[in-house]
Amino acid sequence: MPIRPSFSFNFFKERSFWFFYFLPLAVSLGLIVFYLYPRWQDLRLHQELLEQKKQALLKYQKRVKQLKKDLTQENFKPQEETQKVFSGKDPYLIVADLQKRFENIPEVSLRSFRVLNRKKLAESLELVRLTFIIHTDVKGLAEILSLLEKEKRSLKISRLAVNYVKNRKEEVLYVNLELEALFRTTS
Repeated sequence: MPIRPSFSFNFFKERSFWFFYFLPLAVSLGLIVFYLYPRWQDLRLHQELLEQKKQALLKYQKRVKQLKKDLTQENFKPQEETQKVFSGKDPYLIVADLQKRFENIPEVSLRSFRVLNRKKLAESLELVRLTFIIHTDVKGLAEILSLLEKEKRSLKISRLAVNYVKNRKEEVLYVNLELEALFRTTS
């Protein structure tokens, strides 16, 4: 009779099988699934983000280099810049110019104006703050704001206060308008 190797399933029932073979396999599989794989995913994500940031940085460096090159090529034209600044002997010239423009709008009634202060920025350049008190309606206010928006010279609205009053005859907006303008004094 031939000799058969004896194999019994009792081997799987023994504690030593579970302790020496299956338990280390289960622990290493759990370690891979619950610890190493998430860490690897985080590392890969961080590497992708780092690569994207490097590309963005290179793009911005190229842009800055191009802008520096453009600035050094004397693209600055002083004549264009002087046309954007109000000029004259007195800042009341700004007020007179704006007063003429406001009077061309039929819905606007200019009550008062004042030069609040002048701040010297450079040798002949000043920042002038002006205030206007205007009575108007909504259409007139829209036209004033449109007129100021289309102004090519440096003029900024620093404060705009609007009060609404309804009289028996009409509805009136009392507008307190503060403007800032760049002014170059000429001799």
